Amino acid sequence: MFDIFLNYPPDKSITMQRLLLFLGIIFLAKTVSFAQTDCTNIGFELGNTDGWTLSSGTLTDDGTKAVYGTEVSGAIYQITKTSDGNDTKVTQEKIPMVASGSNYAIRLGSTTQGGSYQRLRTSFVVTQDNTLFQYRFAVLLANDNSGHKDFQKPGFNIQITDQNGNSLPCSYFDVQLSSSGTAATFSTQSYADGIIEYKNWTTGAIDLHNYIGQRIYIQVTAHGCTKQKHFGYVYFDAQCSKSEVISTSSCPDADGNMTLKAPDGFAKYTWSNGATTSSIKVKAIVGSTYTVKVLPLSSLDASCEFQLPYTIQYKHPYNTVDATI
Repeated sequence: MFDIFLNYPPDKSITMQRLLLFLGIIFLAKTVSFAQTDCTNIGFELGNTDGWTLSSGTLTDDGTKAVYGTEVSGAIYQITKTSDGNDTKVTQEKIPMVASGSNYAIRLGSTTQGGSYQRLRTSFVVTQDNTLFQYRFAVLLANDNSGHKDFQKPGFNIQITDQNGNSLPCSYFDVQLSSSGTAATFSTQSYADGIIEYKNWTTGAIDLHNYIGQRIYIQVTAHGCTKQKHFGYVYFDAQCSKSEVISTSSCPDADGNMTLKAPDGFAKYTWSNGATTSSIKVKAIVGSTYTVKVLPLSSLDASCEFQLPYTIQYKHPYNTVDATI
């Protein structure tokens, strides 16, 4: 494409048109670079960061709040694989470097120091087949014993927005360490420079039915402390699937029961039969309908609940016909 600038023609208007075309191509390339054409590599299962954009910047403070420096391309990260084993900083329990059921994940952030933020971005168009976005993370944040103020401490957050930049309801997850106590649902382990506050692999999910045909944007940020000494990093994985209740088998068991399973990654499940687990066992009566209300992990606000139905249908035990003679 660079031959646009070779052999300038005498017509300056044509030269300008070619210049604008060249700049437009560059801008388009930068825009597309962090967009998934589908959800193929949303969980890094290609073993790389294709479809994602990584960036970073300095992190300081002005005495009252954290100050995020100019964002530049590139970040501290590692694509982890199942053979990498467990994180080495937490020893009182195992934190696998890849979530169960996956082959790869990404570790975002410095494992040794603070003074910077590391960021991961992507986007994709919502279709009928990917109306459920599920993300999984395990996060390790170093809390100091030297008197840092809360805004100086490490943190981690996930933001999901629509194509207009508006946050999707009930999609935001954020943790910022504090001096007043351990972050909610986090565990602790001592280390040389303070305490590691950590959360083992956790699944979050968000229903995207209302955004079919639209592009949504995902941003993951991990940062250490503003004073450079204390780390903050996250293992992250994601997947797209259909937002629906499924039957775990095509036929009832010997007692005439079948198991219905709602999507993983929600804080609360409330089935129409009163059950509160992610899956239930019911009598396989054709025509019976069950519903489950699910509440996203990031909120205990009842307004964030949404409902998924399932109607038991007759299924022939043989899905294919063998026509071979």
